[in-house]
Amino acid sequence: MSDQGLLPPNEPSDRPDARMVRRAASVTLNARNESEDSPAMMDPANQSLADALRITYRLIQIAMLVLGALYLFSGFQSVRENEQGIRLLFGRKDGAQVDPGFRFSYPAPMGEMVKVDTGSVKVDLLRPTGKPGGRITADSMDFWVYLSDDKARETPTAQLPKTASLNPEREGSVLTGDGNIAHTKWSFSYTRDPAQVEKFAQNVLPEDERNIVIAAVKRGIVHAIAQTTIDDLLKQASGEGSVAGVAKENAQAVLDRLSTGIRLDQLKLEDKIPPMNVADNFAGVQTSESMSSAEREKARSEGNLTLNAMAGAAAGPLMGLITDYELAVEKNDDASKLKVLAAIDNVLEGREAQVATSSGDKKFPANLISGQVTTLLSDARQYRSSIVNQRRSDLSIFEAKLGQFKTSPLVMVHREWIDAYSVFLDRDSVQFMIAPPGLHTMELNINSDPDILKRIESAQNLRQGLDSAAVRAEIQKREKFKIESGIKATPN
Repeated sequence: MSDQGLLPPNEPSDRPDARMVRRAASVTLNARNESEDSPAMMDPANQSLADALRITYRLIQIAMLVLGALYLFSGFQSVRENEQGIRLLFGRKDGAQVDPGFRFSYPAPMGEMVKVDTGSVKVDLLRPTGKPGGRITADSMDFWVYLSDDKARETPTAQLPKTASLNPEREGSVLTGDGNIAHTKWSFSYTRDPAQVEKFAQNVLPEDERNIVIAAVKRGIVHAIAQTTIDDLLKQASGEGSVAGVAKENAQAVLDRLSTGIRLDQLKLEDKIPPMNVADNFAGVQTSESMSSAEREKARSEGNLTLNAMAGAAAGPLMGLITDYELAVEKNDDASKLKVLAAIDNVLEGREAQVATSSGDKKFPANLISGQVTTLLSDARQYRSSIVNQRRSDLSIFEAKLGQFKTSPLVMVHREWIDAYSVFLDRDSVQFMIAPPGLHTMELNINSDPDILKRIESAQNLRQGLDSAAVRAEIQKREKFKIESGIKATPN
């Protein structure tokens, strides 16, 4: 290639100084056409730069592939055993709830895996109200008396200090249905329902969850206690159907209306007391009621024992028949009186009995009677027989003496006088003294005869022993019919 070929385009070649401004070429390029398999020669710097760019491009491609893989794998998340997951895609739920395990969800910003803890959460409504001497804040005791610090919370209820009045600014309380004031201590536990975690995630903010549940529980407590009297409240125990059960139902209804997906597991009434300034009066009333209940239970038990010992299984039916007889007497219903009285006689005699009353037909099986009634009836029959026989014997003796009197009155009178005199002399208290004949005047200083006193004392001891034996026999007879009462634990 000539130097003229190196001139700029459109540069005239007839310039006299053209050869002087051009330097000699340092590289001679081959203008020959080369095939695709033989690229044109490049200088070493350009070649190194091209190789570096090519390697960098490959590394960027590999890095993008790795980042893409990591981005996809970031969607795999672990849902723990006590959790339920919700898979979101562009802010909307995608598919069913996710059970515990290693699960996939679309990575952010396209998707998200929302995890909801379904474990139990326990809340104690008893909270400290402030420090001693400090300002009482709005975070006061919920329905309980004022406690200055955590140490005071451990004080037994019976040892709480008595106050002259109630300060509503720092003490919590509830109003009962009869207009009285009471203090109550509560605790509860709740869970996020695994079947309703979508509602929870959609409607409840985590920072507001506790306050929502506490507000619902407090509302339920206020409504439940407003339906009962203070006497019933102080007798309450935790459980379904009690004040705690009603409060739990009310609180759960509030949470359900708000679609929180929260389920109350337990609401427990830990303690309840009247206002401290009148606590002693309430305690006295409760003590009296307890004693009254104990006496009523004792009387009921003794009544059942007496009835069972008296008539056994027939005691209840006989009481009912006696009531029917009294009703018939009040109504002057002679026919009903006779029927009921006949039924009573049949039951007492151990025979079958059936009677129609205003309350319906009553039928009693045979041999229902037992206990002391059978002994009394047997003794009555024996007494009747003995009296009849005795009176017949007296009648026979009288008729015999009457015949003797008609035949020889004087002999009969002397015989009766001798018999009466003999009976008189046979008494323990009669003493004999023999005086010499012909004695006209005698002064006696008489002391009781020791032998007679011993006999009298022996007779008294014998009577006391017989009486004691009769009492013991009566006690043993009652024990035979004694039944157990009250609550008794039995093995499974």
